[in-house]
Amino acid sequence: MRLSRCALIGCALVVATLCVRSALAAEILMPVGSTVWMKFEAGVCPDEDLDDCAGSNLPGVAPPNGIPTHTRSNANGSATGYAEILPDRVRTYIVSNIGAVMNASFQDTYTVGGTAAGPFDITFQLRVTGVMNTVPVATFNQLVAGNVQARIGIFNPDPLFNDNNRVAAFNPGADASTGAQSLFALGSVPVDITATYTKTGVNVGDVFDIGYQVRSAFSRGELDLLNAGAISFIVPEGVSLSSTMAQACGDGIDNDGDLLVDFPADPGCAAATGAVEDPECDDVQDNDADGQIDFPDDPDCVSSADPIELPEPTGALPELVGSGALWLMRRRSWLRSWSSSRRRL
Repeated sequence: MRLSRCALIGCALVVATLCVRSALAAEILMPVGSTVWMKFEAGVCPDEDLDDCAGSNLPGVAPPNGIPTHTRSNANGSATGYAEILPDRVRTYIVSNIGAVMNASFQDTYTVGGTAAGPFDITFQLRVTGVMNTVPVATFNQLVAGNVQARIGIFNPDPLFNDNNRVAAFNPGADASTGAQSLFALGSVPVDITATYTKTGVNVGDVFDIGYQVRSAFSRGELDLLNAGAISFIVPEGVSLSSTMAQACGDGIDNDGDLLVDFPADPGCAAATGAVEDPECDDVQDNDADGQIDFPDDPDCVSSADPIELPEPTGALPELVGSGALWLMRRRSWLRSWSSSRRRL
């Protein structure tokens, strides 16, 4: 049904707990066994915990998951951070008049399905878009050493490992960076980088892990990456991918913050294998700008679990594989940016 988009067919996901520490606490470390980790560091957080402000290994919409808007301050300044990880995107935000870093990393496990004869290639892409802005410092505006990195590679599960390098890029093309950007007058710098990795020699039935990381940092400034680090794929005809992370409707977490957890309690879930708990027909937004919001008020929604509010297209659709809000095209699959239909910070 509906418009074509890349599908992740859900499997089980096990997560641990949110870790947000107060002043003078010990260093914030990723819990053992985690495959998702977000960490916010800033110079305003106490030296006793190595400038760690907050951390989370809970995927899903923030709040209640991820790192909801978190502000710390001291005599030297203040810093605010936010992070959210879902199977198809990474969203982060930091602003401070003193140094700050946000790392958002995760590992997903993919299973290759379909009928195509192998071996063949599958290409993974992580595109990060947003903007760097200056912030007021005394009578000036400054952005100092703003930098954004996107990586596709191997996720390191060691809690003691350096979070700045949590994911080791597979190759140079899988490691994209803006380089250090500075401005000393009111202004902004656009961010648009893409890390790309092509896995070769793939066959139907293969199971493998892929790690993703978005890192943003500066000495002072604002890095708004809320327009999403979008994850997309290019697969051959006759090939499908299933994802360990893409099962928000059966993971035991209130991913969309509506106090309803999983299928059948959350009306946004048509089944326990649903990829998201807040599809467009259940997200309290007029996604298609027709003046009508969600099921049953929007006639383009056939149920609360309908992934998009757009009307049924005319003509034949490509053959699709999968279920839930994310669809898999048999030839060239992609995930759109969700910035137009997602709640901002």
